Amino acid sequence: MNKAILTILFLLFFVCSAFGASKEAGLVLDTESGAKPASLANAFTASQGGSESIWYNPAGLAGTGKTDVKATYFADVTGMMNTFLSASMPLNVTENAGVGLAYSSAGEINNAVEGGPVQAYDADLVLNYSRILTNEFKAGLNLKYLYSRLANFNAQTISADLGMIYTPVDFISAGLAIRNFFGGLKYDTTTSPLPFNIGLGLGVKAFDIADNVVSVNLDGKYDVVDADTTEGIGIEYAYAKELFLRAGYIFENNSANGITLGAGIKMAMPWGALSIDYAFLPAFMTSDMEENRNIVTVGVNF
Repeated sequence: MNKAILTILFLLFFVCSAFGASKEAGLVLDTESGAKPASLANAFTASQGGSESIWYNPAGLAGTGKTDVKATYFADVTGMMNTFLSASMPLNVTENAGVGLAYSSAGEINNAVEGGPVQAYDADLVLNYSRILTNEFKAGLNLKYLYSRLANFNAQTISADLGMIYTPVDFISAGLAIRNFFGGLKYDTTTSPLPFNIGLGLGVKAFDIADNVVSVNLDGKYDVVDADTTEGIGIEYAYAKELFLRAGYIFENNSANGITLGAGIKMAMPWGALSIDYAFLPAFMTSDMEENRNIVTVGVNF
């Protein structure tokens, strides 16, 4: 096995270990991409109405009725730095377009094979089209371009997501998302698959009286490559559509289960609205390092 392959395998192991054991590359495609979804244990497949849905279910952008822009950033003690930008706008009453940009960097990694620090990062561009099919059904498509760099090696690929949301009544929605279902990253002679997963979600507005609303989200995701399942439950309390408290719990077979917490505020502005969301993921074990993860999302819609 030559030095190039050893270097690629070493860096893939380092980057993947920051997310938990995985056979996949391009893991920016499968990490927390917004404070609101993260605080709800990533139970977001059946959710709709914000541009951050582009990372979870492309159908979630349909019928928003307003232009929505969100920016998310978080870092952790493993050295991973993550930035996500998303925007959506209505084309007409039934159709919507969106775009997403994601960048995840491992910073400088000490390369034990060749010696000295090297860099590893992923950059992802997503184009979205979604539409209302009927009063009950929404559908969406994401097209993706992913560029990845590991030390002196780079790889690129295209992929796609498909999604659908079914809303039989106002207070219940069900979602299906098939994400990253083709493509792979080839570094030199080493090819790694993308995080191909299939998600099912259910959203229920359990309580809605005056200005008080309680919503419950349930999600299940199957990772086809790693043959792993992840389930999540999230609960949100909203007061007057302005103040939000959130909590969730993640059940994952090959990783630590975990509580998720968060809050948000939405303020009316002369030009529209400003929102700030925060998620706190308490300490869990990642690569033998204990960390708390703090995620912040700032958004505007008009």
